[in-house]
Amino acid sequence: MKNHSLLPAPGVRIVVAQLFLLVSAPAFGAVSFTNGQWSTSFNCAEWIQGSALACDGLGLAGGWTTSDGSKDQITSNANNPGGLGHKGFRHWKGPGHNNVGGGIALEFPSPQKEFWVRWYMRYQSGFSWTNGYPLYDKILYIHASGSEVIPEFYYNDFVLIAQNTPDYYQVQARDVGWQAVNGGSVGDGAWHQYEIHLKMDTNGADGIGELWIDGNLQISKTAVNWSGGSASARSGWSYMLIGSNCNEVANASDEYADFDDIAVYNVTPPNRDATGRAFIGSLGGGTVDTQPPVRTNGVPSGTLASGTTSIVVSLSTSENATCRYATQAGVAYGSMTGSFSATGAMSHSFTATGLTSGTSYSMYVRCQDGAGNVNPDDYVIAFNVAAGGVRPSAPRNLRVQ
Repeated sequence: MKNHSLLPAPGVRIVVAQLFLLVSAPAFGAVSFTNGQWSTSFNCAEWIQGSALACDGLGLAGGWTTSDGSKDQITSNANNPGGLGHKGFRHWKGPGHNNVGGGIALEFPSPQKEFWVRWYMRYQSGFSWTNGYPLYDKILYIHASGSEVIPEFYYNDFVLIAQNTPDYYQVQARDVGWQAVNGGSVGDGAWHQYEIHLKMDTNGADGIGELWIDGNLQISKTAVNWSGGSASARSGWSYMLIGSNCNEVANASDEYADFDDIAVYNVTPPNRDATGRAFIGSLGGGTVDTQPPVRTNGVPSGTLASGTTSIVVSLSTSENATCRYATQAGVAYGSMTGSFSATGAMSHSFTATGLTSGTSYSMYVRCQDGAGNVNPDDYVIAFNVAAGGVRPSAPRNLRVQ
């Protein structure tokens, strides 16, 4: 689909090979815009790749599966719990290079010269890449005659690739890619909100490309050459693939990326971001949650009686969240390995066992809400067990990092 290189020196993008994924124009009825809007929350029958698809005008894209045979799905297991429906689209990715399910497609009723797309997406918790981020991970594939736009994770950047133009990387948001979104090198398992705004150029120098992640504007370019000089491309984009190929997946087996609550506007959306730009925004409207959960009521604290060997450790958050902990300060949320057995709502707890008398314990807690907002600082739950003559040892389920 575009040129990609082996890992370059920092700050260098050296292209050494070209890869094409050949996709024929999807053969199905186009979606319908109502008042300039189309959307899906996948409120349709469960579906698996290879069977007929009837869901909000969506159609089949590629017929391939992963090398282990995983087929893309519409399933309740891919549902965004904060969304509008009860299912989502699951796109499978296998280890290595371009080892993916076939994706799904959306055909516009006519070529579109300007539109906005907002979608929610999560990667399976622990999803990993060979170097801690993808060489490329193509999320959408937006086709015009003679050129394409490919929103993708690229190293630790997020790029709206301008394929078949003199400069593929005209809209490249630096250092806001995989690790920035997931809070570390592996998938955080949380839903994140993405949005793009595209306007086709008329002369090779007046196209628009904008990107928001979790409601925050990451890049805005107003002199983009999307067409590459092609007159046919300037008629507009005709269809979009959802779920495409990727490179340097390091998982031992097939893992997924889920999509849900996709919206497309071919009229100017009514909401405005913090900079005053028009955008679709979150499902709740123009106000986007950008604040991490507030943590309170951490227990235990102080001194526990001598001989205490186990205790329930708990805290509360101001919204539904997933909490983790470390046994040392300053560990990023994505790198924390301590888990709460009960989490995901507003109350979080686990039982610490193997406590010994005469020992002090500290847990450094960070949480992430459903919008992907992560606490940047530690919330400390600290206590000790009174001395009683027993030689201290580390509790069995407080993992040292």
